[in-house]
Amino acid sequence: MEEILQSLGLTVSEAIELYYRQIRKNQRIPFMVKNPNATTRETMQETNEGKNLVESENAVEMFTLLKFR
Repeated sequence: MEEILQSLGLTVSEAIELYYRQIRKNQRIPFMVKNPNATTRETMQETNEGKNLVESENAVEMFTLLKFR
């Protein structure tokens, strides 16, 4: 993420500020938000209940544990 922002000449703080400005300007989130499907709703419920959580020390370890490329 930071590499993408850096290539655009932005810091994370600047990107967040731009996001907030768009919300303030347009009075809405600057992208479409959809209702979650059944799998996502189930996962969200399990997360809220503390089930099937994965803990890691950093992002690299997290993606490895989650088998995410």
